[in-house]
Amino acid sequence: MVSTSYFANLRNIEHPVSVSRYQPAWYEGPRVTMLAPSPALLSAYKAGGMSESEYTSIYTEETLDRFDQGQLYNWIISKYSDSATLLCYERPGQFCHRRLLASWLETRLGIVVPELPGRSAGQISGNLFAESQITPRTGSRK
Repeated sequence: MVSTSYFANLRNIEHPVSVSRYQPAWYEGPRVTMLAPSPALLSAYKAGGMSESEYTSIYTEETLDRFDQGQLYNWIISKYSDSATLLCYERPGQFCHRRLLASWLETRLGIVVPELPGRSAGQISGNLFAESQITPRTGSRK
């Protein structure tokens, strides 16, 4: 099953797939930047210019609602494995877009996309979507 985690947990992940706009310099795995928040959204949120609720609404409309959930999920598992783990930076329990993505898939598809347990304290951890492979939706659902 597809799951989520964060970059610092990479050693514990068999099939990592970044869904971040930017990755750590050491990360060499596949990237799905089309599922990352826009640079403007990231900047506004990090500057304290919006609430988590506002961020969620904008991220959903700008990014997630451009895709068909079933097509997107099936593409991820066919391209990377049914055990792909979607990654971003935030530790488990922190507000982040990977969990918004997971919740969006769960709600719309009736599946579970679990968060993997984090790494143990003290451990050191040392373009997926081609536009031609998935059809973005036009317009947005409310």
